[in-house]
Amino acid sequence: MEHSEALLSCNLITESNLQIDEAVNKSSKSCYFKPGETEEQRLKRLDYLRRHASLKRATETPEEREERLQYLRRRAIERRSTETLEERQKRLNSTRQRAAERRATESIEEREKRLQYLRERAALRRATEDSEARQKRLENTRTYNARRRAEARKAKETLMKIVWNGKLRPRKPMDDGKAIFSHSNEKEVEIEVQPDYSCYNDNEADIKSSILEIKVEECDPDEPNFDPLEARGTGSTN
Repeated sequence: MEHSEALLSCNLITESNLQIDEAVNKSSKSCYFKPGETEEQRLKRLDYLRRHASLKRATETPEEREERLQYLRRRAIERRSTETLEERQKRLNSTRQRAAERRATESIEEREKRLQYLRERAALRRATEDSEARQKRLENTRTYNARRRAEARKAKETLMKIVWNGKLRPRKPMDDGKAIFSHSNEKEVEIEVQPDYSCYNDNEADIKSSILEIKVEECDPDEPNFDPLEARGTGSTN
């Protein structure tokens, strides 16, 4: 369910961005840039249009909302059919950034409401999709799962590099980018490695990893005669 929700979350945020874009274009009777206006004037105008669009959405009827969303979907399809690879990458990066910012500040209730909406949209989409749409959805799911596996593999490879710097030895098998290490002073060191999305690239499965947190706790070693070579075989990703 998580991978489906993540894929749908991208669609949801994209839809939200399109609503803003269309409101700006419609209200200004032009594109984002007006001749002669400064950057400050442009930002002020766009901020006003976004607030105005938000107010209109808050008072629209279900029929008006559905009509607006259908129009936005058609416009999105038209735009994506003619966009360049660079424009597509820029759009996806913007979508991911906005989605991450919203998820980072949302409350528990907002998160549950968002997930419930995504589940309902996913169920409705699956109930009405044709064979071609189903095939595309399954391909997207497989691609997403492959990226997740690549992230975990890169995280483990990063951990193995840390191991052989002469200071840390793995004490427990690595799982999902986490591992317990034994320091030279016989303290346990828990290191968590997660993907660094600042270098994320749609066209590459090579996703770098960054160390997020290192915890050191006093402990009595369970295995005083621990053999690092044996652990290397346990934690290897080859």
